[in-house]
Amino acid sequence: MSESTWDHERVNARRVELLRSDPATAPHPGGVLVIDDSGDRKDGKATAHIGRQRLGRLGKTDNGIVTVTTCWADENLYYPLHAVPYSPAHHFPQGRKDPGFRTKLQIAVALARAAKAPE
Repeated sequence: MSESTWDHERVNARRVELLRSDPATAPHPGGVLVIDDSGDRKDGKATAHIGRQRLGRLGKTDNGIVTVTTCWADENLYYPLHAVPYSPAHHFPQGRKDPGFRTKLQIAVALARAAKAPE
């Protein structure tokens, strides 16, 4: 997978486009956009995006990886829209002041905007 030449964003955009165009799965006023940040505990330091951070699933701060996601849900179905890993500030040369650093909230806002915009 890491050596794949396909563009994952393009594949995901097409998947979401198909879901939106099918009346059985298209968004409607009775559904909601779910925003979540889920973390998984990971050992070591070599994996991208890893760091000591709040892992809600564990209810504590620990070494791990956090992904911010958006999903569409209604009373009958639930499907993912987008997922972006959060990188702790220590991954950036200037820390929190680095232009590339984004908080989980900033990532969530960008994903909510992407979910609302037509693909």
